[in-house]
Amino acid sequence: PVLLVTDADGNIRGAAEAQAGAEVRRDGPRRPRGSVSLSERDSFIAYVNRHKLPESAVYANQVDRLFVATFNDSLPGKPGHRDHGAQLRLRLAPAWRAWVDACAKQHDQESLGDLIEERFDDVTSGGGTYPPPAAVLELGRNLSVLTEGTFVRRLAKRTGTYELIQKLESRQDSTPIPRAFIIAVPVFEGGELYRVEVRLRLTIGDAAPRFSLGIHQQERIERDAFLAIGADVVSGTGLPVFYGTQ
Repeated sequence: PVLLVTDADGNIRGAAEAQAGAEVRRDGPRRPRGSVSLSERDSFIAYVNRHKLPESAVYANQVDRLFVATFNDSLPGKPGHRDHGAQLRLRLAPAWRAWVDACAKQHDQESLGDLIEERFDDVTSGGGTYPPPAAVLELGRNLSVLTEGTFVRRLAKRTGTYELIQKLESRQDSTPIPRAFIIAVPVFEGGELYRVEVRLRLTIGDAAPRFSLGIHQQERIERDAFLAIGADVVSGTGLPVFYGTQ
């Protein structure tokens, strides 16, 4: 049955409406409800610590890059209302988005040179067969002036690099193209830096060089970064994190 009550004017109201009206007349609600959205990891951890209870838990959904804290969650033999919580929606760092976007399209000489110059602060030393940042910058500058001529591609087996050969009327110029270089960027805003291998592929089409980029193991890196935030939430709040949705 539905509980019906009347107000001061004799109008019939439902129980939920009556309860809401009663809470307004009291100093505050009978229990906390609702959810807030936080934009920073540390703020989320601080807010969770402010409201957490023994039954509280956090749910993590990597697809939506979302952490949801449920303060009045259910425990075995103790059902909870599950209507009081907080959420943290992670945002991709601008540097990470820039490289992901760059990997989604092909580049001519000029656009690749512009990209390297614009994002040069992200480039870092990799050691071994990876070129130092100065060499990557020089690559970008060299490519920006190769605008005429007939081009061919050659793989230098000794160094493992490509050579972009520009055949002119009286001479032949060669520009070494590394097969990969290293960048250090955060995946999520406010997150830790990740050293990432960016692979560079050279193709020749219609006698003109074309370049494509690829972040090596991009999905694994994004998953690791998400799990690292989850580990921060566990250590910062002491609550369990369940990977999935409510």
